[in-house]
Amino acid sequence: MDSTDGVDDSGGSPASIEPHSVRVSRTESRAIIEMVTTIMAYRFEQLSRVEVEAMLDITLKETQLYQDIKEEGRQEGVQRERSLVLRQLTRRVGELPQECDRRLKLCLWNN
Repeated sequence: MDSTDGVDDSGGSPASIEPHSVRVSRTESRAIIEMVTTIMAYRFEQLSRVEVEAMLDITLKETQLYQDIKEEGRQEGVQRERSLVLRQLTRRVGELPQECDRRLKLCLWNN
């Protein structure tokens, strides 16, 4: 490369990489796919899950992003159910004795 004009005189592009020269493990490949999928899901948040799946030709249910969101939703649902049980019980039988309330909460929150 000529240092004065920035033109590469070698005839080839040093920045080009032969596709077959880069090898990634199955784990690395999966991590890359997960990252791209996450970026696409956030980038196209106005699209439905089905539309994103069609665009990427994958099933989002298999991604870590989907699993994380699903688990978060499950945890929120469990928390709401626990609160509902306590409210309904209090509404039906009134305030519970302190020991009974403590044991019930231990039971609800440990399962």
